[in-house]
Amino acid sequence: MTLPTAWENAIEDWSKWLRAAGRSPRTIRTRIGHVAAIARLTHTRHPAEISTNLLVECFSARDYSVEHRRSSRVSLTQFFDHCIQQRLVTHNPAGGLPKISEDNPRARPAPDWLWEELVQKAPPRELLMVRLAAEAGLRREEISKVSRDDVTWNGDGYSLIVHGKGGRQRIVPINDGLAEQLQKGRFEWIPPGCPARYV
Repeated sequence: MTLPTAWENAIEDWSKWLRAAGRSPRTIRTRIGHVAAIARLTHTRHPAEISTNLLVECFSARDYSVEHRRSSRVSLTQFFDHCIQQRLVTHNPAGGLPKISEDNPRARPAPDWLWEELVQKAPPRELLMVRLAAEAGLRREEISKVSRDDVTWNGDGYSLIVHGKGGRQRIVPINDGLAEQLQKGRFEWIPPGCPARYV
């Protein structure tokens, strides 16, 4: 669905700013999607027509998850901050949105019997994936990006450079056995719906 010209121009200008700031393509798509959705929902012709009350109505009328609400709020706040700099609007309507508390999901650790069964029966590549999750705390997408080049020695022990969402990186300590296994190969991501492949 085509947006009004003023919205299209404002979003395109903001997307250039995000690219210049080094945001990942995935982050840019997500941020732009949040703003474009609000433009469509409100049937407005220009960002200046958006008010805090209008945003509250949009957020309250939809059954969004907590994470989606939080992410959308960030996107809208950043977008309207940019619009203020470009003199498209005089204030940031997203600044008046209520704070959204973090969702506190209940931890569901795997029982010991399941872990023991995995260690005994899992093929080598799957066992390594499980170890990365259990021993190093990596998420599914992070596991798919692991490479032998990410294993580093810091003088006291081994560490792993973890590639997270939005191009963010963090370093986590790993034991010698896990480091040795990782240095033998790397994970390779294959089409969505398929597991990561370790080669």
